[in-house]
Amino acid sequence: YQNYLDKYLEILKKLFPGPAENIFEIKTSYVEEIFNYLLENEITNGKKWEPKTVNGLRTILIQLFTYAIKQGYLKENIVKDTKTFQVIKQSIVEYFTDEELEKIWKEIDEYWVEPLKFIVHTGLRKGEWINLKWNNVILEGDNPSIAIVSSGSWRTKTGESRVIPLNKIALEIIKKQKGRNKEYVFTSKYGSKIHPDKPYHSLKTALKNLKLNGDVHKLRHTFASKLVMSGRSLYEVQKLLGHKDIKTTMIYAHLSPDYLKESVKVLE
Repeated sequence: YQNYLDKYLEILKKLFPGPAENIFEIKTSYVEEIFNYLLENEITNGKKWEPKTVNGLRTILIQLFTYAIKQGYLKENIVKDTKTFQVIKQSIVEYFTDEELEKIWKEIDEYWVEPLKFIVHTGLRKGEWINLKWNNVILEGDNPSIAIVSSGSWRTKTGESRVIPLNKIALEIIKKQKGRNKEYVFTSKYGSKIHPDKPYHSLKTALKNLKLNGDVHKLRHTFASKLVMSGRSLYEVQKLLGHKDIKTTMIYAHLSPDYLKESVKVLE
């Protein structure tokens, strides 16, 4: 959110220096012009902002202006009159191949290799990975697993909980994390809670050097894609990923070698 707002303020000062110093002078048309500027110019890492990102900034601004009204600074929320931008949903999911993963593990800062491999073997969201606590981990017995549950300081994306079994690789990785932090499983290099920017930038740097596209979330896509291509059902993948709606999981359907194939055979 801070990154969004920093960029918004930077452009506000550039295009509208007066209103940048006085909230009462900001108009709906000014905010719309900033949105269009973000969509049309190279803003971050030499790239234009995507409509989804601009919509995210719009949501944050609406919340801020609503707060300003509640505090008595403003009488109306001028951002609410701006339009949302249409987001074209990607129908073909992108994932890392085994060959690409091997290159990434060799290129990235060695410290992040095994923690990020854990995402490939569990399908965790970045927030779930960062907030995974030892009291939600079972390593002993025949069914080692982790539980993704909300806590007082953090809430799961859907608000629901789920259990993810650990395969041998994930189990070995998590065992090596013992002793670094009493509360959190994965930590920074200094043993403290991970700041989201650290693994993100480390991976992005490696990908840039390798001329590959992607981010931490693409590792989660890789987990799901590998399962579907190995013949696991979309229902299983849905449960492991923690999707509320099977429609979300359907982006992986085209990767299944036998998806719907057996169904049409009955007509033969």
